Amino acid sequence: MQEQAQFDLWVDGQVKERLRVATDWQSLLCALPGVYPSVVLESVRRVGLEHLLVTCPRRQRTAAASFAMGLWVDGILPTPHPLDGTWWYADNSLETLLHLIESCTNSYDRVLMLGTPSLFRFSVGRKLRRELTCVDRGDVGLFNAGHESLVEDLLLRQPRLSRPAAAIVADPPWYSRETRAFLLMARRNALHGGRVLLSVPPIGTRPGIQREWEEMVLWAAQIGLELIDYRYGVLPYVSPLFERNALKAAGIPECPADWRRGDLAIFRSVDREALESEASFAPDVAWRECSMGGVRVRVQGHSRGWKNPELREIVPGNVLPSVSRRDRRLSEIDVWTSGNRVYRCENPALLLLIGSALAAGECPLEYVRSRVGPGLDTESASQIHQAAEQLREITEIEDQEAEDWKQTTHDHLVPNTT
Repeated sequence: MQEQAQFDLWVDGQVKERLRVATDWQSLLCALPGVYPSVVLESVRRVGLEHLLVTCPRRQRTAAASFAMGLWVDGILPTPHPLDGTWWYADNSLETLLHLIESCTNSYDRVLMLGTPSLFRFSVGRKLRRELTCVDRGDVGLFNAGHESLVEDLLLRQPRLSRPAAAIVADPPWYSRETRAFLLMARRNALHGGRVLLSVPPIGTRPGIQREWEEMVLWAAQIGLELIDYRYGVLPYVSPLFERNALKAAGIPECPADWRRGDLAIFRSVDREALESEASFAPDVAWRECSMGGVRVRVQGHSRGWKNPELREIVPGNVLPSVSRRDRRLSEIDVWTSGNRVYRCENPALLLLIGSALAAGECPLEYVRSRVGPGLDTESASQIHQAAEQLREITEIEDQEAEDWKQTTHDHLVPNTT
């Protein structure tokens, strides 16, 4: 509670400083160091400065391409899911990181990229003369003998590669568990003196960030990583579809697609000995997934005996108006979509079967019968039908939202001027 109160006071001070004169919403948001839009709006109202917040039409910007969005359109990257904490680098970030890689490595050095599939593809496309290895939860393709991608969940294990890396880029979800897993993987595979480029949440991201970061730096030193540089706000990200939906559900004014900017921490591997330790940082809850086209549906939990697979409301409109892991409603969620829709469900395992049937273009009722037996009564069959209709409706809505996201994101990005 004390950290929250201190954080609110700090945000209020930042808002007052920037609202000394009338300011438009997008300028205010981008001037603050990572403060979430709903938190900014709450602060503006709390300090009574709404009259200085100018409402104006969206600024006209020169259309800017997004390399990561292009990979998504081509089916190389999946639609981001909130449970993965996936935010793609904006093109300015790709350019910044590529320049840093070139400056701290030599030709044909190994460069290891952790959770950065767009940077991997971007570097290959630029014909970077390095041996590139990307480690990610999803397969991002094998290009040629000089580059490789590995499918690995670093929360479960951090494998040692055949050859250490002179530079490592790590873009974990912005939480301590994930950051430690990524840094441990980096340390295990770093050359002595090698650089680790880590994306870091800025101070305005949430209460306690400064304390978390100080603890992380101390922990990193214990495993042989020395912090040698820190750069503020140099890594803009593309706001994913689930965040766009969350902001809309929360009633937040339109935000620039790249309002979120990460800090960059640069570490040096200072221990000559190879790090042998490996650890599991796996979360307590296991989620399973089915994909219906580009719509990804995650479920958790099991049920004994027959229970109703229909979806039940948690929040009005079904879109969670938040992307924070601190949201108190997270414990109620059994089903979570890539559009940030959340539901309760008495039988998530059966719902997953129904979703798998729809994904395969099969009849859900027959698909379920083939797996649980033919003895389904009329009521059970009706529940399967209703759950299938709910999933069809969600898929139709989120397919349209994805199309809108594709069309509008380019207009909201700041053109790359590097």
